[in-house]
Amino acid sequence: MGAKITISKDIIPWLLQLAGDNAPEEILEEIRSWETGKNPTLNQINEISRKLHIPFGYFFLQSPCTQINPSPRFRSFGNQLNDDISKELKDTIYKMEDIQDWLIDYADDQDLKDCAIAGISSRKLSSGKMADAIREKTGLASDWSFLSASTSDAYRQLRETLGYCGIYIFENGVVGFNTTRKLDIHEFRAFCLYDKRVPLIFINATDTPEGKLFSLLHETVHIALGEDDIFSNNHIAEERYCNSVAAELLMPSSLFRQCWENNTSGKSSTKTAEIISRKFCASLSATAIKAKDIGLITNNEASSIINTANEKLGKNSHRKSGGNFYTTAKARLDRNFLSMLFSSIQAGKTQYTDAYRLTSCNGASFSKIIREVLA
Repeated sequence: MGAKITISKDIIPWLLQLAGDNAPEEILEEIRSWETGKNPTLNQINEISRKLHIPFGYFFLQSPCTQINPSPRFRSFGNQLNDDISKELKDTIYKMEDIQDWLIDYADDQDLKDCAIAGISSRKLSSGKMADAIREKTGLASDWSFLSASTSDAYRQLRETLGYCGIYIFENGVVGFNTTRKLDIHEFRAFCLYDKRVPLIFINATDTPEGKLFSLLHETVHIALGEDDIFSNNHIAEERYCNSVAAELLMPSSLFRQCWENNTSGKSSTKTAEIISRKFCASLSATAIKAKDIGLITNNEASSIINTANEKLGKNSHRKSGGNFYTTAKARLDRNFLSMLFSSIQAGKTQYTDAYRLTSCNGASFSKIIREVLA
C-alpha cells in the first residue's frame, strides 16, 4: 500500500467544483470522504486526476488557484470572438495563470525589471507608428521576415527576440501532455496574460506556421498596449487594430508595395499574393488584407483571394502530431521560465513537486528537459 497523502480541506470544495456535476458519482464520493479525514494514496490521486482532467498538482495546493470568473472571449478565424469556452481551454488558462503567478513571485524575489515592451504606447498611434515603437524596443529589423529562410525560422527568431525583451511564450496543441485532450484551433488561436514584468503569451500549436507567427505578433501588440487578450472587454475594433499593427510588423507597407509591384507583371492578383505571402512568411489571407488596406487590390479581389486561402486551409487542416517527446516539450515551455524555475529549485525556494506541477512533467522527464534546455 502506498503512502497516504493529506489533502487540504480548503481545496476540497474547489476540487468538487472543478470536477463538475457530471463527474462519476463514485469519484465525487471519494473526494468528499477526504473532508472527514480519509487520506488517498498518490496512485489514487493520479487516477482521479486523469479521469477528471484536473491537473495533478492541484491536489497538493493549500488553497484554490485564482479562478476566471468573467466570460472570456477569444479571437478565432475571421476575427470572430467566441464567448463559449471548453474545459480544455479553461484548463489551459488555469495552467498559464498558475505559471504567471509563480513568475510574479519570482519577479518580486529577484526584483526583475519591467518587460521592455509592456505598455509602451496607446491605441492613439497609427498602425505604422506603433509598429515602429515595437521595432525600436525589440530591435527587429523592418525586413526581418522577408530575410528569414522559412516561416519556422521567422517564428523561432521572433520568439527568441521577444524572450530577450521579457515576454514568456508557451505553445501547445493539447492540455499539458495529454494527447487525448486536444485544443481546438476554431475555438482560439492564442491569448496573452498581461503583467508589466512577466507578460505571458500562449500560442495554439495546432495552427499553421503562418498562423502561429501572426498570432505571436498580434499578442505582442496587446502587451505593448498594456492589456490582456482574454477577457470580455475586447472588441472587434481592438482586434482589427492589433491585426493591422501585426501586419505592419510582418509586412512593412513600403517593402510590401515594392515587392508586390515587382511581381505583378502577367500574373493574377491571387498568384501575386501567393508569391508575396511566401516572401513575408505570411498567410495568404493576411497578405490579401494587407494588399487591400494599402490600395493594391480591390475588396472583391481580396475576398476572392481569402476564399481561395480558406479552401486550401480546409484541405490541409489535419496537422500531423507526434515526434520526439523532449523536442516537443522544449517547444511547449518557455526557455527563460525553465531556467528561472531550475535556478529557484537550486536556491531552495521552489520545491520539485511545484516544478512538476507547473511543467506537467514527472521527475525523470523534468530532469531531462532541464538538461537539454540548459545545455
